[in-house]
Amino acid sequence: MKKIICSVLATVFIFISAQVFIAKENIYEKGDINQNGKISLVDAMLSFRHIAGKTELNEEQKRSADINYNNSVELQDCMQLFNFIAGKQKQLVNESNLENAYEKAATAVVSTDANQQLLQGMGVEFDPHFFVSYNPSLTEEDWNLIMKRLDILGVQSFRIMAAPSYFESVNDNDDPNVINWDNVNFETQQIKTMCRILDAAEPRGIQVNITFFCVDVGWLAQSGQSYWGQAPNDLDEYAENMSILMQYLINKKGYNCIKDFTPANEASNWYTSPDERTPIQFYIDACRKIDERFTKDGIREKLNFVLNDYYQNDTWFKTCSTELKDISDAFNFHTYAYSDVSSYYDMNSFFNKLITLSDGTPLICDEFGGKNIDAYHQFDMDTYERGLFYSRFVEAFLNAGGAGLKSWCFFDQFYYAGSREDALMNVGLFKYKDENWEVRPFYHAYGLIMKYTRPGSSIYPLSVKEVTDSGMVMKRPNITGTALQSPEKKWTYLVTNNARLDSKMIKIENPHLDRQTTFNVHIYSENNVSLSENLISAVNNYSITISDTTYITLEPETFAVITEY
Repeated sequence: MKKIICSVLATVFIFISAQVFIAKENIYEKGDINQNGKISLVDAMLSFRHIAGKTELNEEQKRSADINYNNSVELQDCMQLFNFIAGKQKQLVNESNLENAYEKAATAVVSTDANQQLLQGMGVEFDPHFFVSYNPSLTEEDWNLIMKRLDILGVQSFRIMAAPSYFESVNDNDDPNVINWDNVNFETQQIKTMCRILDAAEPRGIQVNITFFCVDVGWLAQSGQSYWGQAPNDLDEYAENMSILMQYLINKKGYNCIKDFTPANEASNWYTSPDERTPIQFYIDACRKIDERFTKDGIREKLNFVLNDYYQNDTWFKTCSTELKDISDAFNFHTYAYSDVSSYYDMNSFFNKLITLSDGTPLICDEFGGKNIDAYHQFDMDTYERGLFYSRFVEAFLNAGGAGLKSWCFFDQFYYAGSREDALMNVGLFKYKDENWEVRPFYHAYGLIMKYTRPGSSIYPLSVKEVTDSGMVMKRPNITGTALQSPEKKWTYLVTNNARLDSKMIKIENPHLDRQTTFNVHIYSENNVSLSENLISAVNNYSITISDTTYITLEPETFAVITEY
């Protein structure tokens, strides 16, 4: 087992007049290998037996036994421990070894300036299928479990799917300028479930995006048939249909949590034109028509228009980011191009390209996950490494200038009537009821990010300098991370050690932090991940007090949330 933070290892130091002061005693004190609060012959024998191959220390114990800070337990460590216990040396730790460890630390400096965009939120896709007939086994007890996990995870934002069939399966009338409310049905299972989700979001302050996924009713579809993934045949009727739902939810139901609206999910992937217009131009015209209709109906000012909905089509993003900039409050995109083997740097390069094209308009990633096998399955769902991929993805996007993210999706559920293989969405943070709602490892990684960041935070990229053992500066450091300062002026650092083999001491310098404070350290590691729905707690409930400089050590392939919350 591997990957945990400990000792000077999660110890933080305050630098005053070039002297080092330990802010709090080590989590796993050097030499206290059995972690009973004292250093004795028992600890020395544990070290000796480990070196002799008679017993195997766990990672925390190895950290305590590594007296000379070289990431290895050797005979020299054991002899120092014996000599200290026998009174032959006054100090267990050789200060030169400690200073050498400081010198080799990777330096992560919080940028002088914050990014242009504030954090809008970290969230999930939560679609209205729970109380629908194709999920017949789900009960109020199951719903209460979902609500409990919603609170445990600290979800900040939802995106909710909508479609014309949910409320207007038959045209209300032939006049798109006049709504016949008597011919619209808001008692469908999907609308009732949507309102349950909104009822959950409202008191929790969760920001909601309503996204129309497609035209799935024959009367409005280009083909004249009712099936998934079609563009509309009439933009006036299309705009009226969307306005009907949004007026109902905002004006009649009074939901204030609905902040964002997206008129077409992945339009770049399926939009076509019924006339001579190109698909891009048809989409642009549709967005403008909807903007006009929402303004006429008095709901436009209540919503942010989140447009573009780019999905792996560069031309689409470039065109829409120019042609729709004047009516867009934000742009969004989806990606499933990356996975647990993707580097921070490749993702960050892609995100920087989109940020540049956005030209000052906030950019939100409204869908992300690992590489798809198909729409309902991904390759790395149940692996520990997926959590590390999520940490890198979030760090790379925020550092590029992104404003918010939503993982697809909250939990596994059936999206239509069909077999488990075909109709069950298998990409949630936790599994379906027939697997006892079992959490997946990345539930903890993404959960820690949602729980300990705050909407409205200023985002400060971390600039990392890391040196190899031979003294060469790495062009692509193994350490990645970002820093966020909440509206309450509290700091949270997200830091990942992406190295496969090497532990690394990390020095975090924050020029904006001019006060002493208390941080909690939460570590996503293979040792810490469990099937528990409760998120990984702070290491040994350990709080650390710092000024502007922090030292921690992360084991290989681990992720840390270091937070004032």
